[in-house]
Amino acid sequence: MSEQEKELTNDIVEPVYNIIGKGYTKYRQADTRIVDLLHSLLNLPSRSIIAAIGAGTGNYSLALANKGYIVKVIEPSEVMRR
Repeated sequence: MSEQEKELTNDIVEPVYNIIGKGYTKYRQADTRIVDLLHSLLNLPSRSIIAAIGAGTGNYSLALANKGYIVKVIEPSEVMRR
């Protein structure tokens, strides 16, 4: 991705996710059925390191961490990271 494309992406994507991020955790929680399915599909030993790219507010990352994974997250939206 060129620098110009990166700047354009940041100019468009980040503000959208900053708007979405306001109040996001009030209304969106990790669905236990999805967490259980992910855990089953990953089929990794406890303490395995996994990455959550575009982790949002971290609801699913936290739920997977509670299943025994070490979750490294990347979230570009400052609002979502709060």
